[in-house]
Amino acid sequence: MTASAQQLDLSITICIRSALASGALQPIATEQLTIEDQGIPFVVRWVPALARKRLKTVTDSGRRPDYNPFLPHDPALEVSALGPAHVALLNKFPVMDRHLLVITREYAPQTAPLTGSDFAALWSIIMRLGGMGFCNGGRDAGASQHHKHLQWIPARPDDATSVPVAVALAGADPRATLNPVPALPFGHAFCRFDDDLERAGADAGSLLHACFSRLCADLGIDSEDNPLPPYNLLLTRRWMLVVRRSRESWQRMSINSLGYAGLLFVPEQSQLEVVTQTGPLNILKAVTAPR
Repeated sequence: MTASAQQLDLSITICIRSALASGALQPIATEQLTIEDQGIPFVVRWVPALARKRLKTVTDSGRRPDYNPFLPHDPALEVSALGPAHVALLNKFPVMDRHLLVITREYAPQTAPLTGSDFAALWSIIMRLGGMGFCNGGRDAGASQHHKHLQWIPARPDDATSVPVAVALAGADPRATLNPVPALPFGHAFCRFDDDLERAGADAGSLLHACFSRLCADLGIDSEDNPLPPYNLLLTRRWMLVVRRSRESWQRMSINSLGYAGLLFVPEQSQLEVVTQTGPLNILKAVTAPR
């Protein structure tokens, strides 16, 4: 780990300890089960009854629908500045450890086009710590906040227990970007990166934005449209995946970018049976825009 990576990792640890002590960080405990579908070991999480009651208590604040928790953001949750335009924050109610939000300092809607600066900020974390970045492009893509933000989790993209879809991505057709992964029955655009991206330095944000624009075009999206149609984005050191959404939920299950990584969340444990019977891939297909 480089000195820069060590410093960021330490900053996350220090911020977590301080925010837990002050009550600013309120993790939500979950339980989980693995459901295999077409060889992909989907991890399905649910919030136990007591934790669900606590979550309702801490989030049911009666705030206005246009309330913006990022303007201003809680300084107790700030991990680090990410250049002049972005800040890394802890997710206040995480269900996954060390979950970061990459927010814009100035307000922009979550449906606004992504910029090279947005990608550079997210990439500055991925390059140092690995893991997976993602973006929920609008409410119908699973976004819960309207202020533009991307997210990061400390996943191991080549480990099926942290990014289950990596099992399927290994079989992607290297000659195609549109629907190159046979195991995924929904429209998707995908590309792999070579080592040049890791050596790109200050140009990485522009290169990633160009890649995103190409994948969006494959899906019939103009990446400069404002607002953008709903989409989900996954990004690691080695690949990018983009899908276009048709709706936000399936049978009360809110689906965001993590669903396409193989990480699903159900409101109650009782829904596990219907998820098993339907199959996670069919659920994802049902909320993805038709090919």
